[in-house]
Amino acid sequence: MISPSRRFKENYRSILESAIKAVKPEFLLKKNVNIRGEILKIRSEIFDLSEFEKIYVIGIGKGAPSLCDGLIDIFGEKIEKGIIISSENYKPGSEKISSFKGDHPFPGDNSIHAAGELKNFIRNINEKDLVITLLTGGSSAMIISPPEGIKLKDISEINSLLIRSGASIHEINCIRKHLSTIKGGQLAKMIHPARIISLLISDVTGSDPGVIGSGLFYGDLSTFQEAIDILRKYSLIQKVGKAISYHLKKGAARDIDDTPEPDDPTFINNRSYIIGENINALNAAKERAEELGLNSEILRSDEQGDVRSASKRYGELIRKRLSNNTTDRGFLLLAGGEFTVKVSGKGEGGRIQEFLLSLLPELKDITTPFLIAGAGTDGRDGKTDAAGAWIDENTFRLSGTDPQAIISSYLKNNDSYNYFKKLDQLIYTGPTGTNVMDIFLFFLG
Repeated sequence: MISPSRRFKENYRSILESAIKAVKPEFLLKKNVNIRGEILKIRSEIFDLSEFEKIYVIGIGKGAPSLCDGLIDIFGEKIEKGIIISSENYKPGSEKISSFKGDHPFPGDNSIHAAGELKNFIRNINEKDLVITLLTGGSSAMIISPPEGIKLKDISEINSLLIRSGASIHEINCIRKHLSTIKGGQLAKMIHPARIISLLISDVTGSDPGVIGSGLFYGDLSTFQEAIDILRKYSLIQKVGKAISYHLKKGAARDIDDTPEPDDPTFINNRSYIIGENINALNAAKERAEELGLNSEILRSDEQGDVRSASKRYGELIRKRLSNNTTDRGFLLLAGGEFTVKVSGKGEGGRIQEFLLSLLPELKDITTPFLIAGAGTDGRDGKTDAAGAWIDENTFRLSGTDPQAIISSYLKNNDSYNYFKKLDQLIYTGPTGTNVMDIFLFFLG
């Protein structure tokens, strides 16, 4: 009889694959959207398409191409025109759709150009039209439209500072919204009074439509003052460019209009639907694990916070669960979300690899078999080519003659990628075309 530990080690990749497959854009679209004649049904809500003169499509993000392909299959010739902005050279299946490439993970010239094309695209939309927007992870970097006086260089620098500071995506997107002429609901305001239906795949904890993609089509409760407070929190207020500091201070002084709030008339007739999020991936992973005969439990889908603190917390949780396990059967714990890393070194790595490397010393004296794997559902952990990594009960001692010192050295330099590469414990999936943050599998026993 195969032991639970061996069964998991042989099949954990298929569990990850099942999780990612469940949040593929084309699958999510078919699950949530269908048309019969002139009746559009999104989940349980009905829309009469005969009420609109023209239907336009706007898609932005890593999963936008797949969502667009699926939408073309569903809507067919009903689409008047569309624009898709993604990180790839996408060739739409319809001549009615234009495609542009944006930069990711850091904004660049392509992001500026894509935003310009998007603003040109919406000029012909009027109050009798319906706009279907497709928004997925990565969209915040792919379109950049800075306020007057702020250059692309300023935006790129502050993005880099924020990501390295350990700020959460909610905090980063608050600042992005206040350094843009289109984010934080401002693009929706340009499209108003045309009606907007947004289909979103969430890459943020809480799945707030106002945070996903920096809330291009949704009202914003954050303020200029909040953006300044975030920069102060991470000691960045003196490091940002003068143009950015000047702009935020003008906004806080109310010399510049703040982003429109959710109760603004702009958004009254608009609808937003989260068609995919982290819990969908975890549910699929759990289902696959149980098919393999593994006891499994979902802990949470909204993990966040610093990886070092999280590793200590999970170290304690694992010890507690093992001590309470009175059977000889192994069990699988699943979690999802997105940790943050404060970067001070010059190494390579991502939040998942950093978390697992930080977790190793917490488990160094555990002799019970275990395997812990983590992967980004977009197929990329940080700026590395790996989706994530894995560790087991042997990883710590394989580090070298002084495992604790070696691991500490790699962590100090934020070089978790090269640590796991040396041990051949990286996970590669390639780009997946979706993003619902990260998933973690903790098999114990």
